[in-house]
Amino acid sequence: MYGIVLVLTIALLGGVIALLGDRVGMKVGKKRLSLCGLRPKYTSMVITVVTGVVIAGTTLLLLTLVSNDVRTALFRMKRIQTELAQTRTDLDEAKARMRQVEAETKALQESKVALEVEKERLRKEIQAYAGEAALLRANGPRGGTGEELKIGVNGEGQAD
Repeated sequence: MYGIVLVLTIALLGGVIALLGDRVGMKVGKKRLSLCGLRPKYTSMVITVVTGVVIAGTTLLLLTLVSNDVRTALFRMKRIQTELAQTRTDLDEAKARMRQVEAETKALQESKVALEVEKERLRKEIQAYAGEAALLRANGPRGGTGEELKIGVNGEGQAD
């Protein structure tokens, strides 16, 4: 909405100043005034051109005074474009880093799952060995020597 109002203001201001410039040019032409030895016809053309320059200058000056957006567009656009390009580069780098971290995270999660499966397998194996050790202890002395073999959780046997 703001842009439409700005364009309409420029058009209206340009039309008013152009009308005034045309009137001044016609008055100079009718009065047969001469600038720097020019014929009145060419003098009125010069006045009309100068008025056109004043139209453009006045429009830009007024809009620059009134609108921060116009000041930004006129005087800071190159810096803004440079910052935008730098920001896009930073964004691309951040996206690439994010993809890399996501890939690492996925690999670590897969490794975690594999380790949990291995942990569960080893736990079951330990339970099986513990059950076997309990069975051996329940069967009594080993080899007729009267010594009992105790098997700990780490799987090493110790003679009593």
